[in-house]
Amino acid sequence: LKSPTLRRAFNLRCVAAFVEWAMARLLLPILIPLALLPDRAGAFEIANARPRPINRTFNSSLVDFVVDAIGGEAGIIKGPLGTLFRNCLPNTLDTTVLYSGEVPGYSGSIPDSFVITGDIPAMWLRDSMNQVWPYVRLLKAAKAAGKEDAALERFLFGAVHRQAASVLVDSYANAFAFWGPRGVTGSNHDDQTFKEFQPGAGVANAMEDLRIFERKFELDSLLSVIKLASGLHDAAPGEAARRFLEDPSFVPAVARVLSTMQEMTSCASKSYTFQRRAQEPTDTLSHGVGFPCSDTGMVRTHFRPSDDAVIFDFNVPGNAMAAVELGRLQ
Repeated sequence: LKSPTLRRAFNLRCVAAFVEWAMARLLLPILIPLALLPDRAGAFEIANARPRPINRTFNSSLVDFVVDAIGGEAGIIKGPLGTLFRNCLPNTLDTTVLYSGEVPGYSGSIPDSFVITGDIPAMWLRDSMNQVWPYVRLLKAAKAAGKEDAALERFLFGAVHRQAASVLVDSYANAFAFWGPRGVTGSNHDDQTFKEFQPGAGVANAMEDLRIFERKFELDSLLSVIKLASGLHDAAPGEAARRFLEDPSFVPAVARVLSTMQEMTSCASKSYTFQRRAQEPTDTLSHGVGFPCSDTGMVRTHFRPSDDAVIFDFNVPGNAMAAVELGRLQ
């Protein structure tokens, strides 16, 4: 490959492929024997932890079918591992859907879904994508088999809308509060992180916007928005094209993701700063901008997926994800 850009993208794809292979080599030898273990008369027990249907935050006929077919009494996986599967796969739908409704679109209403991270009543872009990703894969498999779950499909498109709308609120934020009934604003109002709310109005603390729960810039958070949308497009291409174009937030959000990434290729950029009074140095940025760096052509990130500050700004896994997801976006 003669082009340095293509060479860099190829190398990042190789890194991503190696990580996926290594995880498979580590996890599969553990999980497969567990699935084949006989249930030895109560050697260990796992209780059914699913809420009753009336108490679940969202119900999906497709997910319930898969849960019963694989982990049910007559399912493929028996015993405690089957119960564990029944508890885990639907857990996001059972317990973390704070809101699933509709908002105005270009022509009629469009779905809107707010998925909290679990123990905190806020929606992280990265977390919510990963929480619903198994259902995207199930939806794709179901459609290939000629089965439908319209409610689950609308819920997933609603998650895409909420993520896109959140990016338009602030593309440097990683977590957002639900501005409505049962919503809880963040506890990070003392964070010092500034933005211009209106062109020419000067900068103010971004945390004055109560829709922002936390404003730690993480490259993978932005890319999670693209990944979820691309995954749904793979699962339902015709429906996705129509819904994305009906959503007033989607195309502007994609443009904002790209412009933010372009801005963050420069080590001289001061468009994002962040400081917090913290006991741990990884919970804030040195001098508000992080450690010094030199431009490489990659995209900077100030925090890792763990929400801890980075030392080296050009995080390789995040840029590997960028190479993959921007390729899918094309």
